[in-house]
Amino acid sequence: MRVFRIQNDVNRYQFFLGRTDADYEILQMDGTPKLESWKAPEVIVYKPKHQRGDFFQFYSNHLITSPRATEVLRGFLEMSGELLPLPYKGEEYTLLNVTECIDCLDQDKCEWLLNKDTGERIYPLKYVFRPGWFTESPLFKIPETCKGEVLLIEGMRDADREFRAVVKRNGLKGMLFDELLWSDDE
Repeated sequence: MRVFRIQNDVNRYQFFLGRTDADYEILQMDGTPKLESWKAPEVIVYKPKHQRGDFFQFYSNHLITSPRATEVLRGFLEMSGELLPLPYKGEEYTLLNVTECIDCLDQDKCEWLLNKDTGERIYPLKYVFRPGWFTESPLFKIPETCKGEVLLIEGMRDADREFRAVVKRNGLKGMLFDELLWSDDE
């Protein structure tokens, strides 16, 4: 099994921003359900000269899919959380609110950034997961970083049915899978 941090390729592909500062609060995705009270904010494409891809973001803890990517990846997305509608220029994009927030980090084996004054753990520098604690959802969050990242687990299904394989096979663009955080081979 391998765990990746997913990120949008914001250096090459377009991404969304809310129109106002108040949108930041609406768009805070921390692993808690939002569907019942969801009212999509108005969004803009921040760098319109970049390529248009299939994945967008507001911040690093968001996964926004184009209408095409939503259909291709619907099974993965529904398994991982709530699909929140996000209209933009007559099309309906989807903001995935990842509610699959799993306490699967092996706290004692991780290396941590510590608060210099209190010694309190702030952020994992080296991730170590408990392999038996994952669910079947490929996209997930952990409580320690739920406001800052979306994670992807691979190695729990046939290779051709993995999230990354489906993205590649369908030519979906705009997402990076470069950062391997953990492997059970280590």
